[in-house]
Amino acid sequence: MDSTTIPFTIQLPTDMPFAFRLQALLERLQTLTDHRDPRGVRYPLDVLLLIAVLARLAGHSRLET
Repeated sequence: MDSTTIPFTIQLPTDMPFAFRLQALLERLQTLTDHRDPRGVRYPLDVLLLIAVLARLAGHSRLET
């Protein structure tokens, strides 16, 4: 079974006040090396990590459905 990466882009708001620049955080996350097996990758690592950081800042500590 072959897998494909789903193309995903994220548009970050520029007019919302944050204690840090979201674009700078995303750029830093894009420099990380993705060590996941390419066969199972569906989403870019930087986007997943950005969502995780923002969720943690919003007070979420675990994945809930």
